Amino acid sequence: MVTCEAPLSISATRAVASVTNLMVTAEKAGFPFAPTFARTKEFALGQVNALMTEALPSVHQPFMDGLMASALIDSHKRIPDPRIPHTLAAFSDFIWDRAWKASEEGFIYRLNDARYDTTGDAGLNQLIAPLYGWLWNITRDSKF
Repeated sequence: MVTCEAPLSISATRAVASVTNLMVTAEKAGFPFAPTFARTKEFALGQVNALMTEALPSVHQPFMDGLMASALIDSHKRIPDPRIPHTLAAFSDFIWDRAWKASEEGFIYRLNDARYDTTGDAGLNQLIAPLYGWLWNITRDSKF
């Protein structure tokens, strides 16, 4: 289990994913990793763990889980971290079990929010599906 150094709001997923992604993108462009990159990655891993283990907030949007997964995948490609594949495999199960609607072949837009229906939206797949493709690529497990 990965824990955060500092408490984060579960609803901060988009922000944590964006900062992680920004740091990886800057490194790809030739800049050195920011001195805070390791801590940022810890926050990202902790955020994923919090989403899987704590009560879901009403603002939980699975497509943001996909954004977080993409940021961690890009981070892992630049600096391999053995925790990331394991964490993202568990995260993929979490997302699939709660947000996938097979009858609509899409993910739910928002969990735990009565203002939104629970039908799947195939338009969200492009933000979440790369997680499953990456996991299949590194494991060759047909589950993904």
